[in-house]
Amino acid sequence: MTPAGWHPDPGGPPGRLRWWDGQAWTENVHEQAPGPTAAGSPLDATVLVVGPPRSATPGTRVFELADGDGGRLGRLVETSRGRNDSALGAALSRSTAWQHATTRELRGARGYPELVLAWGPAAAGLIVATLPDRREVGRLALGPGGWAVLGFDAQPRGTAQAAGVTDGQGRQLSTVVPDGAGGWRATVEGGPHAEPLRSLVVAAAVVADVLAALAS
Repeated sequence: MTPAGWHPDPGGPPGRLRWWDGQAWTENVHEQAPGPTAAGSPLDATVLVVGPPRSATPGTRVFELADGDGGRLGRLVETSRGRNDSALGAALSRSTAWQHATTRELRGARGYPELVLAWGPAAAGLIVATLPDRREVGRLALGPGGWAVLGFDAQPRGTAQAAGVTDGQGRQLSTVVPDGAGGWRATVEGGPHAEPLRSLVVAAAVVADVLAALAS
């Protein structure tokens, strides 16, 4: 049971707290002062802190992003379409008659999308990374040996797991550590990297929870 107190408002904007009386949400809200905004793109961050998700609207979740000093880098906006967890829905999702996809938009501090990650039941072991104009950056593909990091040319660039990304020479490119509260901290080693690794390393970092879930 969640204790009474101020908690992030499940239906409110970032920074709003709502009072939970121990049994239900009340009408009492409090707006927190916004934190500092970090300069630059989340794709260039050497430390990316992903906050625990909160529900925004039905089918949508939001993860706040910060740098290692607490500066706001932007957010991840996750949208799931056509979710159906029934036996019939699961059967239909394996055909072209019923497909749903989940996407995560990596948005910078000004709210503009910088990278889009998409996956779905039609290819559950495949996460495609694209730019906002739909040009493909690369893919994370689940195989017998784990997740392969593939460039837009389909050439292997390394391997990924929930704990981070390793390049073809065995060098650690990123390290991901869960915070125990539904979020995680990703450290990019030696970055930012040249494309497509720049985007792919960050892509793996912001879907670390998905990599773990789909590989289990």
